Amino acid sequence: MREPKTQVIRPKSFRSVFFEKNKITLLFFVLVLIFYGNSLKNKYNLDDEAVTAQNPLIKKGIKAIPEIFSTPYINDGKNVFGYRPTIKASFAFEYSLFGENLFYSHLINVLLYGLACCILFRVLLLLFGEQSSLFALLTSILFLAHPLHTEVVCSLKNREVLFSFIGSLTALLFYLRYATSGKWIYILPGMLAILFAEYSKEDSRVFGLIIPFALFYFKKTDWKGTLLVLASLVLITLSGDAIHRLLVGDVHDTRVFQYYENPLLFGKDKSYFPAMAFYTAFFYLRLLLVPYPLISFYGYNAIPIVGFNDWRVIVSIVIIVALLLFCFIQFRRRSMLVFGILFYFLGISVFLNNIYPVAGIIGERHAFIASVGFCIVVMTGFYRLFNLNFSSTTYRSPLVFLKENKSAGNTLLVVLFIFWGITVNRNSDWKDIYTLTQTDIVKAPNSAYLNMMAGGAAMNKYRDQRTADSEKPQLLNQSITDYRAALIIYPHFPAALNNLGIIEASVLGNYTDATSYFIKAIACDSLNVEYYANAAASCSMQKKYDEALSLYTKALAIDPGYKKLYASLSDTYVAMGKLDEAIKLNRTIISSKMMANDYKTHMMLGDIYLLKGDTADAVDAYAGALLIDHTDINLCRKVIAYYEYKGSKGQALVFQNLIK
Repeated sequence: MREPKTQVIRPKSFRSVFFEKNKITLLFFVLVLIFYGNSLKNKYNLDDEAVTAQNPLIKKGIKAIPEIFSTPYINDGKNVFGYRPTIKASFAFEYSLFGENLFYSHLINVLLYGLACCILFRVLLLLFGEQSSLFALLTSILFLAHPLHTEVVCSLKNREVLFSFIGSLTALLFYLRYATSGKWIYILPGMLAILFAEYSKEDSRVFGLIIPFALFYFKKTDWKGTLLVLASLVLITLSGDAIHRLLVGDVHDTRVFQYYENPLLFGKDKSYFPAMAFYTAFFYLRLLLVPYPLISFYGYNAIPIVGFNDWRVIVSIVIIVALLLFCFIQFRRRSMLVFGILFYFLGISVFLNNIYPVAGIIGERHAFIASVGFCIVVMTGFYRLFNLNFSSTTYRSPLVFLKENKSAGNTLLVVLFIFWGITVNRNSDWKDIYTLTQTDIVKAPNSAYLNMMAGGAAMNKYRDQRTADSEKPQLLNQSITDYRAALIIYPHFPAALNNLGIIEASVLGNYTDATSYFIKAIACDSLNVEYYANAAASCSMQKKYDEALSLYTKALAIDPGYKKLYASLSDTYVAMGKLDEAIKLNRTIISSKMMANDYKTHMMLGDIYLLKGDTADAVDAYAGALLIDHTDINLCRKVIAYYEYKGSKGQALVFQNLIK
């Protein structure tokens, strides 16, 4: 059946429709709870600690918001990238209200998803017209039910995707109001909404193309109006970037990718990039059509690096060319199908590893925006298959649709029921990092990073005091097995080597094997001071002090600001009987600005002087420590007694005043 021509909706008519849709809004939130209610009992998961209450900055609550807006999104010493203050501010605000309460954290994610679906419904109403309200409703319900969205809803970190999507859709809503009413007043809130979206996640920038395209395609905005909209979007994006630089400063992104995240960056043959773009497009389409199995991280070697001779690349090229040719031929018809296809391509275009590398090569969250276009296309095909009336306005009672169109209704219910089963089951996988990784490595056994994360999750559970002793042997074996699996897939995985070394040293007490693992980790990543420190500590446990001394020295040459290394180096000197070198080291540290007020260094210096039999210098060192932190009352009294014995009443009085 032919699709109806879209009609311009008057603002007054839209307001009346808006208030009539309270029942539809309630329906969306009920459905969201039906699909995602079991996620409310989930815990922290993959990368959540970066932005949730596990982040020390977030624990400051709303007081941290000025700092949040003046710092990069991630700054862990190695990686500095992004500017997403709204997501971190939301968790800071949430912490001020509820503390560290994971039920509320997950509930907020679920409610935000419901809100996103409500806004999507209203956007589709404005795009397709009130006469296609049932089509808009069913498309939005299909979007809500799609299991591919479980990562976005269940992962607290991915609240940023929800924020960005909500902001982008709200911007589109305001720009549509501008197009239907001709009132420029709607442009300003549209610009602010897109700024909110961009400060949540950079994915929203694809709406810089989607918004003017939607206005031009459906609302027949003339070129002047379209250029005005595009100019306003460019202006707010540039203004947002300027504000970002003003608040944060000229900080350059230093996102360090690893081979196991995306090997495309490390290959010399660049011809694989376009081939992998087509393969990635094929993979996303397959996930949208058949959302199983779902995996939290793909990467090397779960996703193969293929060339143009791969059948999936060839199929992808044929499909894409055919769809684009169809859109070109049918473009003037203002077709929902054409709009859905082009929306899909615009939404997925920046995640095909052709513009910038994607961590993991594939990420289910990256298909979130594009899935709107996919749902429009599927629902259009569904309507045509069952010869349904695109102009049906029975959205107020979906039951009427099911009653009047039994075959179509039953088919839709079966699809929704299958999607519900997949979604509910996947929500359970996201219970915690251990459950997620152990579940996913069965489905993606060739993912190096997924195996590495599974090993880390098993070890963390092993070390958890709440874990029963009877479970610990199995967890230890599981951790070792997973780390070794990661190394079989990618032998040059430094983190896996390092973590196996830690297990050998701290759990099994096998320092010889531990040192071997640490040395191999250093060979893979010669700039990671942690690997040097671990290797040196393992050597010290074997009384190989010369080797330990060499490793500590190399580590400090790489990072002189790594404070923990100085104490370890000092201990090594002491173990070797080189007390003078240890004293010289600690005095050098104290004389530097970096650790002049370090309590532990002063105390260590005092202990070394005592070992040497130099009581006077030892007391002076302890006195320096007490001037920094005088909570050790017993030590204060000993220092006072010594100074009184030596007749240094003035110095004794200083410390007497400290403990009053």
